[in-house]
Amino acid sequence: MWLNCIEIVIARIACLQK
Repeated sequence: MWLNCIEIVIARIACLQK
């Protein structure tokens, strides 16, 4: 599902911003 893909991308971005 593309929604799961987007969630993973958002999680990665949040990780990088920490």
